[in-house]
Amino acid sequence: MKIWYQSAARFSIDSRWQAYKHSLKKHISSLLSSKSTFSLNGIDSQTDEYQDQNNLDEYRRGQFTQNAILAESQGFKAFAIGCWKDYANAYIRKNTNIIVVSIAEASLHASLILGRRPGVIMPNARDESIVRENLTFYGIEPSKILFTTCIIEMDIVLDAFKNPAPFSDHLIPCANRLINEGADVIIVGHGVFNELLYNMETWNIGIVPILDSMAALIAAIELFKR
Repeated sequence: MKIWYQSAARFSIDSRWQAYKHSLKKHISSLLSSKSTFSLNGIDSQTDEYQDQNNLDEYRRGQFTQNAILAESQGFKAFAIGCWKDYANAYIRKNTNIIVVSIAEASLHASLILGRRPGVIMPNARDESIVRENLTFYGIEPSKILFTTCIIEMDIVLDAFKNPAPFSDHLIPCANRLINEGADVIIVGHGVFNELLYNMETWNIGIVPILDSMAALIAAIELFKR
């Protein structure tokens, strides 16, 4: 199966994202079956071109849609939405004949297999609000999912591929906050956060597991193998 992986990261125009790109390639390759291949794609906009976050999201939504149509025309069988904001999921499914799976949807469903009270760590309140709104679209009862925000400066996040300690010092208390509220499985609702955990080989907080959201995404896509 040919898979188009669409990230919201700016791989081609911001060198700081190269460590993340390298990690994604390694991680996805380790998860795919031998008969599957993938193409890793980012976006081509500068964030500061869109000072208003709504305008930036609208641009990304359009680019995700265009790239899904392009992927289908180039013979890709699946389009992986590698962003927790889940840009244009419903529209792409309606207007293309390609498998569409998002990292958010796959992770949240997988978390309900691993636990009864998943807790999601989001990078900011706005992203949390978007994911909460999407729960009904995913067929998930909102009351089943706990949320917390963990605001970490992006410089700390991107530097963590070399020096993970400051990132970990921010993330662990957020995970513990969810665990204290009753979470029995943790998900990080940010692609870079998940890749850092992959590099750190950190998949639990005490006895509470941390879901590998990339593994959930790839597993969901390969359910549809054809």
